[in-house]
Amino acid sequence: MLKDYFASDMAVFFNPGEFADSHTINGESKTIVVDNEKIKEVSKATNQGISLGEILYSIPVSEYGNKKPKKGDSQLFDSKLMYITWVDENMGLYEIMLSQNRGE
Repeated sequence: MLKDYFASDMAVFFNPGEFADSHTINGESKTIVVDNEKIKEVSKATNQGISLGEILYSIPVSEYGNKKPKKGDSQLFDSKLMYITWVDENMGLYEIMLSQNRGE
């Protein structure tokens, strides 16, 4: 099944020995993939090239926690107070862009 194929890909993608790193999100250690190159793509698509964020990361929906992330939510990212400026859910992943400015 396609779902099983993507699940095996995510295991590689979120392997700390491959692409992922451990970061502290809201006091909990999480394995995420930081993709700051995608900030440029998202900023161009949503705001005519003006940067919307400082960090963009991917995390499996199942690993994020109980509360679904939404634009404007605060988040402690590696002990820095950040705000979600953009969030997308696709194929079992959240992509979350953070900024230190609230920007609502």
